[in-house]
Amino acid sequence: MITKLNESLKAGGIAARIPAATAPKEPAVAPSSQPAAPYAVTAGQQYIPPPRNPADEPKLQAILYSAAHSSVVIDGESCEEGETVHGARILKISRYDVTVEFKGQTNTLSMK
Repeated sequence: MITKLNESLKAGGIAARIPAATAPKEPAVAPSSQPAAPYAVTAGQQYIPPPRNPADEPKLQAILYSAAHSSVVIDGESCEEGETVHGARILKISRYDVTVEFKGQTNTLSMK
């Protein structure tokens, strides 16, 4: 079909030529001048978070709330009321926040 169109264009005095269909070329990607992030994950690898400093306050990552049974994820560890994770004892889990005791102080952690 393209060949016939080219012939028609030539016959009509148009010098333009439509190239035959070719396989699409790979998009050009400029090489990055910066090294990959120290914790970058590529295909087939598992993300390993940076080491946690024991002095850091616990980081709330998820609240799984139910009136019958609730749990939270703090610093990558799943726990329930009464349990201790990385030095933080879980005192109370509510729908939007968690009360913990850490280094002798009571703190409320919430999802940000």
